[in-house]
Amino acid sequence: MKILSVNSKFYTGSKSEDLKQSAEDLKQSREDLNQSAEDLKRYTGSSLPDLILAKLPYLFFGLLLLIWFAVPGIIGRFDPTAAAVDPSIWMLLIFSLISYFLLLGISIWLLRTICQALGLPEMNTMVSKFNNLQSWQQLKFCFALFALLLLAAVGVLSAII
Repeated sequence: MKILSVNSKFYTGSKSEDLKQSAEDLKQSREDLNQSAEDLKRYTGSSLPDLILAKLPYLFFGLLLLIWFAVPGIIGRFDPTAAAVDPSIWMLLIFSLISYFLLLGISIWLLRTICQALGLPEMNTMVSKFNNLQSWQQLKFCFALFALLLLAAVGVLSAII
């Protein structure tokens, strides 16, 4: 008499009965897994790959911060005359790209946080509502946003001068 272990269960009996039982257990495990995925989607509104993609900006943000602090040391190993903040074109290019992406990520995070705190709908909902507007309404909205951006730029320039 053999003892077969499948999914932490022990079966005894003939080989064909054990194989049938293990096949049924495998089918049950697959159904449980599908049910768990459906429960996750129902409770969170998205599946596991969607959740990973939702956390991707945070991972990217952390990677950029790591690069920000690691690049001067890496360049210093290859060029011993390089300073902590080396004014070379490559270092400035890397820092400008990192700064742009960090500011973009922080701005998007801040916008989502403020919208959530104010009880506004999610960004996808607002975008779909914007797409449902007539073309003249979309143009009017874009013009208003451009005017606000121009006003902010003039304000920043006047503060600098």
